[in-house]
Amino acid sequence: EAIDDEPSEVSEEGSKKQAIVHVIPPPLPGLEPTAAFGYDEAKIEEHRLVPCKRPRMYVKLAGIASNAVKAAFKQAGFRRTKGNNWNALWAGALKGDEFHDMNRYQKVNHFPGTWELGRKDKLYRNIGRFRRKLGKEFDIVPRHYVLPREADEWKAEYERNEDYVYIMKPCSSSRGRGIRVLRTPADVPKDKDCLVQRYITNPSLINGYKYDMRLYVVVTCFDPLRVYLWRDGLTRFATELYSSDESTLRKRSMHLTNFTVNKTNTKFVANENADEDGVGSKWSIAALQRHFAEQGLSFDPVWEQVCDIVVKTMISVEPNVNTLSKMHVPHRNICYEVYGFDIVLDDKLRAWLLEVNTGPALQSPSPLDKRLKFKMVSDMLNLVGLVPYDRVQFEEQ
Repeated sequence: EAIDDEPSEVSEEGSKKQAIVHVIPPPLPGLEPTAAFGYDEAKIEEHRLVPCKRPRMYVKLAGIASNAVKAAFKQAGFRRTKGNNWNALWAGALKGDEFHDMNRYQKVNHFPGTWELGRKDKLYRNIGRFRRKLGKEFDIVPRHYVLPREADEWKAEYERNEDYVYIMKPCSSSRGRGIRVLRTPADVPKDKDCLVQRYITNPSLINGYKYDMRLYVVVTCFDPLRVYLWRDGLTRFATELYSSDESTLRKRSMHLTNFTVNKTNTKFVANENADEDGVGSKWSIAALQRHFAEQGLSFDPVWEQVCDIVVKTMISVEPNVNTLSKMHVPHRNICYEVYGFDIVLDDKLRAWLLEVNTGPALQSPSPLDKRLKFKMVSDMLNLVGLVPYDRVQFEEQ
């Protein structure tokens, strides 16, 4: 892919001009200025941001980089590079030794051990370990079994209560691939590596449709643990009216809310205007809050549960990720990561964690996606704090 040596933005007249990095002055003496993201010209003037033409700032995009990520760096005035002189690296999950040569001014979008969250078997084992220690305080995921290791336990539970419905998920897939709703252990191939959990047959519904919440969580450090939950996100709907009848269990677009599963359904209603939020098959979390208010319900207890789930999930994986970070990361503050938490509500409005995505989709298939994800990425990069520095002077020190 070609490198944008001179990043540009398009003015209202259609002409291109070079985007210049602006920095946010440090809030306290002794701190360093950081690059500003998501500020248009009016906000740059309002907040009195300082232009920074030198030293130049670079981003290296390795692997998949979504439109939201590219747009955030481009608007902020970053130049693209294929070399190692980058300020920010946006890449897929890295191997441990790939962190070793990074300096303290470089920022990378993953921690070592990220699969402690991203793999469903590891995530559920980490949470299960804390539940065994602390009991119901960590009762944040449905009862589950990692197969084939816990196949006998699952079979024993089924024999005690044949009314349960289950959902099977591959341990390391995403976008709804390989997920099936099923009834009995006989429905799963023998010795298959997967996660089976009790299916929530009484989900909260809106206009008869099942929905879940995609929430964005940023971690900037594991020692100490620093976790941030973005205040907005996405509400994703299934596209078939919900029924718990056993005859419907194979209808993926009824029981799964994944965008990839539902977007091909003829009943999927795409967002065409970011200002027309709260209609169609995908809303913002803000629109979901407004819907609750219209129904005379408070969203505050739901949000409190979401915060509780996020904190406890990160606590459960902290020991393993922190150990790997200390082994491989030369500077404590060079890693950060955004996670996509998928949370569903039951008909009592109790929140349940379904899974955590280590590479949440940041593409923009609709105007609503574009607005939300660009804002989230910009907020995240402002939080991370990318510092301009003179590479030659730094290397000579």
